[in-house]
Amino acid sequence: MIDATLLRVSKSICTQATKMLYGGNVFRFSMTEISKKGYSRMMVGDELHPKFKRLSWQNWTQNFKAIIQNAIDEVERQVPTLNLSFYVYHDHFARFLHAVGSAKAAMIKDLHFNGVIKVHLCDLCGAGRNTCEEDLIDNLKVYIPLINKFCTNLQNLVINIREDYKDSGYGSNVDLEARRLEADLKLRSILENEFRELKTVRSLKVYRLEPGRYGDYSWTPTEKMEAGEETEAWFKKRADRWLHEELEMEKSRRGVENMIISEDGGSRTTETPPCMFWLKR
Repeated sequence: MIDATLLRVSKSICTQATKMLYGGNVFRFSMTEISKKGYSRMMVGDELHPKFKRLSWQNWTQNFKAIIQNAIDEVERQVPTLNLSFYVYHDHFARFLHAVGSAKAAMIKDLHFNGVIKVHLCDLCGAGRNTCEEDLIDNLKVYIPLINKFCTNLQNLVINIREDYKDSGYGSNVDLEARRLEADLKLRSILENEFRELKTVRSLKVYRLEPGRYGDYSWTPTEKMEAGEETEAWFKKRADRWLHEELEMEKSRRGVENMIISEDGGSRTTETPPCMFWLKR
């Protein structure tokens, strides 16, 4: 693990330490929790976003193409924090990309996202003391294009999913089995479609998280989710194919170098045994 203080020790090691900091650590993100008073962790000093003093839950997918393009533009232009759009200002991952910039984001190799696949109705969310996280699936649909744009060396992606236990208000009963079925369908849909658009990911893991002793949630995964198995296998198969292609390219490159050395030196190079490698099945 690399601490950011290492970057301030010497300019001569700053570049290498930066690569170690962003490429050698795991970056974990939860979904933004919204309440009537706003999200205190996103304050700048004692102020929330000046244009949005009160927050309410929104379905980002209603206009997610515009949100994505705007987020990309604001990260690239390094728009001042208090001038950021609503989504970039309050979302943990988008705000992080803005804070570190595109060059450092490109060094990241491991990302973990933790959230709830929301299936309850949000009639009372954000009212009074009620709080509600943004939907994990909706946010992942926005994150995938941002990852492809900025996290261009991402290798490992882990999705940790918590169950939606919230009711929809007005004393409604919670049918957990029906909710699990609906959440499973939403998860399978994004895994079989948008997730496969990720350009560099080699390993995908999807876990279920269970409540802790006092109702809190741990980052320790409790079990793999069956809904993720097919797409996990798809990423592994693609990674194995890439590895095979990379090894073949390396063999070809070394063969060309040996031929050049032989011609320049006027002598034949010694024959080397063929490159042996094994791929996990």
